[in-house]
Amino acid sequence: ALTVAAPGRKIHQMMSSSWDEFSADGVDTAVHAKHLRVIRGKRVALHDFSVRIARGTVTGLLGPSGCGKTTLMRSIVGTQVVASGTVTVLGHPAGSPPLRRRVGYVTQDPTIYNDLRVIDNVRYFADLYGIPSSAADEAVDGVGLRDHARAYCANLSGGQRTRVSLACALVCQPDLLV
Repeated sequence: ALTVAAPGRKIHQMMSSSWDEFSADGVDTAVHAKHLRVIRGKRVALHDFSVRIARGTVTGLLGPSGCGKTTLMRSIVGTQVVASGTVTVLGHPAGSPPLRRRVGYVTQDPTIYNDLRVIDNVRYFADLYGIPSSAADEAVDGVGLRDHARAYCANLSGGQRTRVSLACALVCQPDLLV
């Protein structure tokens, strides 16, 4: 476990799913945040946060609301303004152009178009990546929605909608999924 202390806040735990997930020597590092400081509004969301996460591992972030979990994920995918520190992802600065096809991001709430069918949502993202539509069929199969591929997303359950969002992130076969 990695202990994170925010100024004026309780200590929060970030749990590792495997003993070797946080690499000490940086070999095969997927994500490296170093002295990360993020300010959201007038509040410090992350203060001097550092972590290395090894490739090929699964990491879960646990903590109460407002402790910086989503801020960290946004920093990793490059959508968060960082006050100071660095975030390196797969050897590149977070959010840099070489990472656009290598990092998939699934938000907490599904980011799909309700007025489109499942397959059309995933094909749309495949097209954005310049990937053949056959990859969309594979992604839909991969998340177990083959039988719902022609269903409109507005008619799906919450879990199915989340799986459509996952298929959209997986269609480019990313090296890292956040």
